[in-house]
Amino acid sequence: MTKIGSNAQFSGTGNVSYIGEYLYIYGGEYSLSTIEQTVMKFNTGKDYTIGKLFVSGGVLAGSSSGGITTFQIKLNGITIIWLKTETAQEDSPLNTKVKLLLPPNSILEVITDSDASNVSIYTTTAFIGRVYK
Repeated sequence: MTKIGSNAQFSGTGNVSYIGEYLYIYGGEYSLSTIEQTVMKFNTGKDYTIGKLFVSGGVLAGSSSGGITTFQIKLNGITIIWLKTETAQEDSPLNTKVKLLLPPNSILEVITDSDASNVSIYTTTAFIGRVYK
């Protein structure tokens, strides 16, 4: 975890970084898998956070190959949103974003699951937000 500024208070998986009252978290690249993977998980700390979660479906660079990926968004262990992306077969978006209000002392978790396994096709996640004291 990278801490920038005096109000840094988050902890979790991914690269959590601060610039003043703003934070950003990049979950990294994850290969498509039919086994659920936690791609982002963090604790909100003592203040409210408002931000956007961005998810991208599986992409193989330089190719039209892809797959169907679901993203399960949990807050304190309870599923609050299901997102679906698709990169080759259907009419679902390649990527999507959702606005979130995260209460204090909460855990946000993002879990992926895909229709196929492929170590050359990757999904990504990111969260960008502002902390309110």
